[in-house]
Amino acid sequence: MTELLTGLALNPGMLLIAAGIIVALLPGRQVRAIASLVAVGAAWALLASYGSAPMEAPVLAGQGSLFGFELTSVRIDRLSVLFSTLFLIAAALNAIYGWLHATRLEASMGLIYAGAAIGGVLAGDLLTLFIFWELAALSSVFIVWGGGTHAAFKAGMRYLVIQVGSGMALISGIALMAATGGDLAFTAMSLTDEAGALNLPVLLIFIAFGVKAAFPVLHFWLPDAYPRASAVGAVMLSAFTTKMAIYALVRGFPGEDILMVIGAAMAVIFIFFGAAASDLRRVLAYSLNSQLGFMVCAVGIGSDLALNGAVAHAFASVIYKGMLFMAMGAVLTRAGTMRAGELGGLYRAMPLTAVIAFIGAMTITGVPFFAGFVTKSMTISAAGYYEHLFVWLALIVATVGAVQNIGVRIFFNTFLGPRTTAAKVSGDAPLPMLVAMGLAAAICFIVGLQPNLLWSMLPFDYEYHAYTTDHLITQMQLILFSILLFALAQKAGLASTPRDGALVDIDWVYRVPGRVVLMGLVHGTAAVWHRVWWGIQAGVKGVVKGLYNTHGPEGALSRSWPVGFMALFTALVLGLMLIVTFIAY
Repeated sequence: MTELLTGLALNPGMLLIAAGIIVALLPGRQVRAIASLVAVGAAWALLASYGSAPMEAPVLAGQGSLFGFELTSVRIDRLSVLFSTLFLIAAALNAIYGWLHATRLEASMGLIYAGAAIGGVLAGDLLTLFIFWELAALSSVFIVWGGGTHAAFKAGMRYLVIQVGSGMALISGIALMAATGGDLAFTAMSLTDEAGALNLPVLLIFIAFGVKAAFPVLHFWLPDAYPRASAVGAVMLSAFTTKMAIYALVRGFPGEDILMVIGAAMAVIFIFFGAAASDLRRVLAYSLNSQLGFMVCAVGIGSDLALNGAVAHAFASVIYKGMLFMAMGAVLTRAGTMRAGELGGLYRAMPLTAVIAFIGAMTITGVPFFAGFVTKSMTISAAGYYEHLFVWLALIVATVGAVQNIGVRIFFNTFLGPRTTAAKVSGDAPLPMLVAMGLAAAICFIVGLQPNLLWSMLPFDYEYHAYTTDHLITQMQLILFSILLFALAQKAGLASTPRDGALVDIDWVYRVPGRVVLMGLVHGTAAVWHRVWWGIQAGVKGVVKGLYNTHGPEGALSRSWPVGFMALFTALVLGLMLIVTFIAY
């Protein structure tokens, strides 16, 4: 039975949001970083004060009403607590990483962004979720703009349109659900009703979640915006939006079969996009998109093992993907470029960053004793146990692709490849960046060596052992096969670095033909309006001229008329009125 807490309750995310506003007023980057860490610690203490609860009996707090709708600002169960804890860890790492480099805008909006994500995962109803959903979109776009370039500004505008579109879909679904008498509690939903017909309100909510989860066709905002943020901003962006969407899918659509198809497509397709990208942070963005496919597949499978796998992999992904974005941010800070063809041999100048990048590469590729191995194996095992062969094959292909894109492109070519002019940098990453990366690496080691620490936090009770002979042999075979594939491609001269230039993605539709159509509509509308306005002007001029001819100084009605004529005219008018009155009655 649900335990209901009465009285005033504060969402830990709201505390971070308030702290973000205060941080914007503080002087000095170090002062803002310290204040951010203090705020994260306070939010963590507040979250811990609520304790935890099983999925079937959550603790509800902060209840009230708005416009007649019952709201619940805090729902505590193992799922919401784990994601809130994850986002607090990410916020702390972001503050440390940006100790010397985060601008006032990034420090402030980074806290508000993290607070909105925490508020969203703790929301007990869809309307509260929408409020934090939109706040996350609005705060994160300022982080994209923090890149400070014209390209960042334009990418931020496109990002804002897509994110607001997600919010519009969400509020439309909520409104339709409320209009039909549906319950706004944030619980599991179905895309079809009892008669098997498509449920439109739920479909709109599903699309809203899909935009932030970067489903295929809806994904282009992610690789467009993330690489254009600053070194610090890209790390912030990698942590919250997409994982907030994964949480929403786990909460709202567990076991929805279509998610297996969508997730499998994500896992495979974006590996090839990453292989074709020349900007290394864009490679990471596509890799992030591929890793989201693992989580979406797991939500679609819907078993306790699979859902635990989705949550566990989301936890690990925030840490190791953030660590890789940190490493590339450090490279950008020292070398001034992210072009794959301009980097190489950086292990000489940046040995500690190279070690961090190596750990990140080992984690994402699933090498044993790293976090990626124990979390990926859960989803792959769930696909195998429940005989979803196409999902299992897709995840295997994605694992091989991760070795090529991250192990080879990010680590080998950047740090071990031939030394280039742009790579002649002096000095490793600044100390705060190294500290943040080191803490993330430590988490990857701890989870990899002691997975039971993470298992104990997962939402569902399911006994799972990652370090079995089958798992170890299968994963090592995949990794060795990937290395062999790379060696053969290198030998044959096929492992060339992609050329610089625009990578054609689905956004080409609105960038090229979409722009042509839009400009055609603009010019067509302008031409029609010009004709309409010309007609209005001509008509007004005609009326004015007619009035002038009758009422002007020389007009007919302005001249003097004889008294007899006026008497006759008045008599005619009165006679006409008498006739009309007679007929009417």
